[in-house]
Amino acid sequence: MLKNGDLGNRIFGEVLTFYFVLKDRDTPIYVKIFAFLGLCYALSPIDIIPDFIPVLGYLDDVLIIPFFYFLIKKLTPSSILEKAKKDRAIIQDTRIYKIFGAVFSLVFWILLLLILFFAFLKGLRILKILK
Repeated sequence: MLKNGDLGNRIFGEVLTFYFVLKDRDTPIYVKIFAFLGLCYALSPIDIIPDFIPVLGYLDDVLIIPFFYFLIKKLTPSSILEKAKKDRAIIQDTRIYKIFGAVFSLVFWILLLLILFFAFLKGLRILKILK
């Protein structure tokens, strides 16, 4: 039986594994992309379904984060995954990783907004050509 907070600590630990998989030089690029997306979603304050909606608010977290975890676990070579878990176990001070997560999330959302902005501008250009 899990004590209160144990599940949250386990999930945070697995998300920290995403970081170490992403950081490893030997990780294939497609795994790094999934690890990056998983980290961005897990650390982002913005959810697909807002958390204040009863039950449904946490459903996306309960489904999406484990999806990324199992996908990364399946695609990552076992030696890299074991090394990431060992590195994660060594960590004593997780405060720096929470700060890193906030910065990481901010960069992700800025990049996403820039992509949407340029797609919007391109759409406007296309509309001007059609008129």
